Amino acid sequence: MEERPFPKDPWYCVALIVLGVLGLTAACVWLAFRFNTVWLAGVPFLVVCGIMVCRFRRCPVCDQKLSPRRQFLGDPWDTRFRIVLDCERCQIAWKTEVVGDSKFDEMSAGD
Repeated sequence: MEERPFPKDPWYCVALIVLGVLGLTAACVWLAFRFNTVWLAGVPFLVVCGIMVCRFRRCPVCDQKLSPRRQFLGDPWDTRFRIVLDCERCQIAWKTEVVGDSKFDEMSAGD
């Protein structure tokens, strides 16, 4: 499988996303105060955030949904990993800049 770096979004796309989230937050707060109910504000916010999260895991080439996996870095005893997004159709492994540590994950899971 070919490996490529996951492309970064242009600055104007990031700015539009931030403005959209701020606008949605303002609308949800207004709904909560206008109708004196919290759930009416939370439902649209959660729905839009869920759609955004699902949308961002798409292949930049063919727009198919990507499958995340962990790729461990360095030595076999190293617990650090990078998140890699695999596209089955294109046979491309998109390398992200997201780095984690499985030792930290195991420690926080016990709390």
